[in-house]
Amino acid sequence: MLFSERDGLVRFADERISRALQTIHAAPDWPWTVADLACVAGLSRTAFSNRFHELLDHTPLSYLTDWRMQLARRLLIDSDLSIIDVA
Repeated sequence: MLFSERDGLVRFADERISRALQTIHAAPDWPWTVADLACVAGLSRTAFSNRFHELLDHTPLSYLTDWRMQLARRLLIDSDLSIIDVA
């Protein structure tokens, strides 16, 4: 399923899911919904959610939450920002 890695983002052979992942990574602070991401992927909400979960073993929103937590963790480790500032 995976075919390359560039800029720290794993690309999938499934171009539609890859577009959604690129969108999440480009704007993690945006208030994404499953409907928004499904639109980016060009799929229905159900088809998108099912395919995303099948490929990543996460729901789209749990993936988004995990990604945001990773970014916050990096900020806390690599900067002088407080938890309040990062939150």
